[in-house]
Amino acid sequence: MFRFIASIFDRIIFTLTFILGMQVPAFINAYRQRLSGHVEEAQIQLLNFQSIADKYHQGDLTQLLSAYRASTDPGVNASAELVLNLIDRIAQLKSHLGKLTEGEYIQQLYYFFIDMDSNIAKATLNDYQFSLPIELSAMATGLVVALLVTLLVSQTAGRLVPQH
Repeated sequence: MFRFIASIFDRIIFTLTFILGMQVPAFINAYRQRLSGHVEEAQIQLLNFQSIADKYHQGDLTQLLSAYRASTDPGVNASAELVLNLIDRIAQLKSHLGKLTEGEYIQQLYYFFIDMDSNIAKATLNDYQFSLPIELSAMATGLVVALLVTLLVSQTAGRLVPQH
């Protein structure tokens, strides 16, 4: 009887972890889309500063930043730092997005887990809806996760249950 219950438990664990594993590529795709939105929004914000540079500094954003820094108003000085931070953020987001869209799936998976932006990941998770993607990457990820977790659970359970 115990073997029957253990077998059912193993199948349940396998099925649940398979479905959860299948979510990884779908979640990464949703994360990638949100990341792309952040890039686009940051570029729109930078275009506002660029239009000021176009109008008053012959299109040179560096001259605009120099003018901001030369101001005696601390608020205007702080604006220069905001623009520099925005430029850096755009470069960082574009690099991150590029790494998530280029290369093999395993490389994308590795990069996602190593360098994900936790704020963007949390926002993605808040809006994420479970799905059952019928893609090779989703099924392969689900299978690997399910096999590893099932193996780990059965090995752990085998050590806890006395053998007859």
